[in-house]
Amino acid sequence: ALANSDDRVSVFVRVRPLVGVELAGGPDGGKAHKCVVLEPASASLALETPWDARVYSFAYDAVFDTTTPQDAVYAAVAAPVVEAVLEGRNGTVLAYGQTGTGKTHTLAKLEPLAEAGIIPRAVAHIFSYAAAHPDQDVRVVLSLLQLYRDAPQDLLARRAPDTAPPLSIRQLKGGAVYVQGLSKHPVDSVDAVLELLDIGYARRAIESTRLNDVSSRAHTILRLEVSRRDPFSGSRT
Repeated sequence: ALANSDDRVSVFVRVRPLVGVELAGGPDGGKAHKCVVLEPASASLALETPWDARVYSFAYDAVFDTTTPQDAVYAAVAAPVVEAVLEGRNGTVLAYGQTGTGKTHTLAKLEPLAEAGIIPRAVAHIFSYAAAHPDQDVRVVLSLLQLYRDAPQDLLARRAPDTAPPLSIRQLKGGAVYVQGLSKHPVDSVDAVLELLDIGYARRAIESTRLNDVSSRAHTILRLEVSRRDPFSGSRT
């Protein structure tokens, strides 16, 4: 799902290929829904229920089938958000789905480059813009947290998340929400971001499930605060 720059929420669906346990019949005895992706131009997806032979159709902003490459997903879903952020607006990309559906692959896969997910591509996008506009003095600050058992934990704090006290979520009078005490880390390159992500991802709460051997047991949130100087007024946004 994408919180777009025009104050509307765009919803995208990506269908991943079947994995070993599903090809073998699935953990539920093969009763899982059969997904059918219709023509891309229709931006719809049908779910066929084997128990009553009914087909339910749903419409989205776009549907990506199992052959859609990572760069095409980024171009449609996240590139407009990054462009909006570089213009001084807020943007959010949210991946939703049960464990094993491909959220980490779509968002956070780091290598090889051709298969990189939305996060490394977005970071490269931002720093490419910064390099092309040195007069704007683009600055990026990174924070990384997980919501584990309804408690926010800083994945980049000096203390390990399971030994540090949980952080507090606060709301300003104007309505803005922030996490009190969340560490902020200035970054000046793609490599600097990836290094911090490696540290933070290694600290996530992980547990094996029937569908995923390395399933995250928490919600992970990466926050990139991007500011730039207006070349005409000199003010920062």
